[in-house]
Amino acid sequence: MTHHKIELTAHHLTRFASTNPLEAVSELIWNGLDADADKINVTTEFDVLDTMTAITVSDNGSGIPFTEIADRFKRLGDSWKRTSRLSKQRNRFLHGKDGQGRFKALSLGRVVKWTIVYAEGGKHYSYTAQLISDDPTDLIVSDEAAETMRPTGVSVRVTELAPATRALTNVDALDRIGEKFALYLNQYREIAITFQGSLIKPETYIVSLEPFTLSPITDGSRTFTAEYDIVEWAVRSERRIYLCDGKGFPLAERNPRIHVPGLDFVGYIRSDYFAELAERNLIDVDGLDSKVNGAIEEAKTITKAYYRQRRVRDTRSVIQQWKDENVYPYETEAQTSAQETERQVFDLVAVSVKEHIQDFDALPATTKRFNFELLRQAIERSPNELRSVLEHVIKLPENKLAELAALLADVTLSNIIEASATVADRLTFVHGLEELIYNEEHSKDLLERAQLHQLVAQNIWLFGEQYNLTVSDKGLTQVLKKHAKLAKQKKVIDRPVRRLDGSVGIVDLMISRAAKPMRSGEIEHLVIELKRPTVEVGVAELQQAFSYASAVASDDRFAVGQAEWEFWVVSAGMSKEAKALSNQAGKPPGLFYESGTQNPKVRVWARTWAEIIHDARVRMQFYKERLSLEVDSEVAVRKLKRTYARYFQNAEPVPENTEEEEVA
Repeated sequence: MTHHKIELTAHHLTRFASTNPLEAVSELIWNGLDADADKINVTTEFDVLDTMTAITVSDNGSGIPFTEIADRFKRLGDSWKRTSRLSKQRNRFLHGKDGQGRFKALSLGRVVKWTIVYAEGGKHYSYTAQLISDDPTDLIVSDEAAETMRPTGVSVRVTELAPATRALTNVDALDRIGEKFALYLNQYREIAITFQGSLIKPETYIVSLEPFTLSPITDGSRTFTAEYDIVEWAVRSERRIYLCDGKGFPLAERNPRIHVPGLDFVGYIRSDYFAELAERNLIDVDGLDSKVNGAIEEAKTITKAYYRQRRVRDTRSVIQQWKDENVYPYETEAQTSAQETERQVFDLVAVSVKEHIQDFDALPATTKRFNFELLRQAIERSPNELRSVLEHVIKLPENKLAELAALLADVTLSNIIEASATVADRLTFVHGLEELIYNEEHSKDLLERAQLHQLVAQNIWLFGEQYNLTVSDKGLTQVLKKHAKLAKQKKVIDRPVRRLDGSVGIVDLMISRAAKPMRSGEIEHLVIELKRPTVEVGVAELQQAFSYASAVASDDRFAVGQAEWEFWVVSAGMSKEAKALSNQAGKPPGLFYESGTQNPKVRVWARTWAEIIHDARVRMQFYKERLSLEVDSEVAVRKLKRTYARYFQNAEPVPENTEEEEVA
């Protein structure tokens, strides 16, 4: 055997080898495809204890000539693919450029052995090459190539496997591989990839492919086009977005963090900008490139809009189909708003049931009619009965029940109708509040205490349904009294609570958890310091909130009960200094200070109204889509001012309360 020294450091090679098993196997498959293979087979071996002992990826490509093997490994970053766009024989688009893929095989196991067959002068020759992770710079190659009758190709066998390779036995491993190669296989139909005995067929995975054009990516003086494909799969798939080169080869993946019930998709953003990042080994650095983040956010927006439109279209189509089949339980059109709401609830539930029951469309009409009548009667009688039917008779899975629970659990039909009106009113309020805060025509005149404070105090749901208003425009001593009462502690408060500078401090709002605590005695308080839209959250504002938090943390009287205190300072915008202080490495975005594990726990956050309004909209989006609620911004402002007219007619600024607090 001959030893060849790879010219890069072991640390450099180890970095290439640090990847997940599915990605490593994918790279070996790509190597075969770039070598013009049309058959690739991924197999695994197990011992008598059912422990995986070996992974083999074999292809029937052109192989690597014996005289080139050392250079192929040694000249990392200078692969022949760097100067070629197409494969040598079949003119396929190439995936790799730098020769890094083969080293990723070291992440699968300690020993990686290549058995290579190539053609030369009308004959076939075979030899082996091997890398061991103990010293990945040492390439061990056969002394010579032996003539053979075997067909050309490469077989990569990995042994002494890493624990992480267990991921290849997961039930979703085939689907993950299928996602990566389905589009490529759809383009090159002659290729067959088999993964652990299962042939990957693009038509098995791709139900639909919707193309979109994203905004161009500008990098200095250069501009890169960006395309986006939304692929819907026949199998249930984890949501993810792949960053691809211009030809559609996946280079990295991202979790899109899209929270829309029933949304299952894989997106592919195609741009040569990502290929350049990959060449500089920057493609796997998540969240640091603003241009990548912008493309992903635009893709997420397109995805949500696409699925909203499709959901509405599909639901209407399904309902009409049921009407045509004479299985829809309502024979006449709705005559009242209550009837209309009942139909909307039924449609929502029935479509969810259809999606859950396999081959629902093939069921006899009598069975569909019976199920629908059962659902209709349950909706009319009580949501409790409906949930029981869904859970125990139809056996709807927990994730589907969760999607419906917020609308259907523990309410009567009259409350559902009331809830739809409440959602409409809240959406109107959110639109109006956003206009008041961010439209300069309104924000320049918006008063902090006389108007903004009053609006928010009467709409605590903005921060979550689990909260109730506890204190409004009161000092820290009153905050302590309310806390002691909620903690069910009889506490004699004989001196005021003071900040470090000796002042009592007046908090704008304190809201507390209304939901039943997870553990007995557990309380969560949210103290909110509001600033008018023209005042940014700056260092001084953060220090003000921190002074309240410090007063609570340093006063042992607040230690009654198990309490967590969140202090938010909120405005329309934030200064650069405040952004820097509240966005630190290792901490959640917005967190300025955290006290630790002692009781009481305190945290100080910087928040913008844009974030709070966005979160409120997300919570109501489920209802908005299904109840077809639309709100005009100017109409919303007029309604908000009309509803809260007492705060907007002849309003004058209210001076800050600086009076000494009573302790009795």
